Amino acid sequence: MICTFFGHHDCPPAVIPKLKAVLEDLIIHYSVEQFYVGNHGYFDFYVQSILKDLSSQYPQIHYFIVLAYVPNENIQFSETDFSHMIFPITICNAPPKLAILYRNK
Repeated sequence: MICTFFGHHDCPPAVIPKLKAVLEDLIIHYSVEQFYVGNHGYFDFYVQSILKDLSSQYPQIHYFIVLAYVPNENIQFSETDFSHMIFPITICNAPPKLAILYRNK
């Protein structure tokens, strides 16, 4: 099963314990093994961090950070292992202002 997380930029750190519990529940009780997560804002960063930690405890899971824009030298990533990043080719034709909406689809 596949699960996606694309969140909002304004998210308090208080959500982290609940988010971790939800992710573990998805892995344990719903057999989710593949996750896609955005890369804009705190919510996405929290999901990425939790999945990175959980992947050592649950080696069967895989997560992918779905980019909305082609990376350039001005973009900073919390993830230094680029093997977890993907860029959907369908976004190449998206107007820049709509790239995140295209990515989320």
